[in-house]
Parts: sequence; structure tokens; C-alpha cells
Amino acid sequence: MLAYPSLQDRSTSLQAIIRQALLFGELSNRSAETVHRISQQPDISEDEQRMLAILQEALGYGYVERRE
Repeated sequence: MLAYPSLQDRSTSLQAIIRQALLFGELSNRSAETVHRISQQPDISEDEQRMLAILQEALGYGYVERRE
């Protein structure tokens, strides 16, 4: 399980992964795994939920593809 020193660090990491995915149009398996782990945290914030929803929409519409 990932251990973040603070919730802010976790949110910052999630935001960076999602920005990169949107910028380049792809999400690596490692990044997808990290996103999944963050999404399973019991204390996920509303901002994190919104970021995850944006990523899910981008994946659903084909703007972002999963890469190995």
C-alpha cells in the first residue's frame, strides 16, 4: 500500500498523474495502479473524487488510453 506523508501529497501525486495522462493521452500501468490504490483509500477527498471522475471520463471517451 502506498504511504503518503500527508493527504496533500496524495492529492498532488494524483493530480500530477492525471495531468500527465491528459497531456499525453496515455496512462501507464504503473500510474493506473497508483490511481487505483489512491481511489481505494477510505479518506478520499471530494477534490480527489472529482479528479478520478475526470480521468474516468477521459478513459471512457478515448482521450486517454492505458499503456503498458
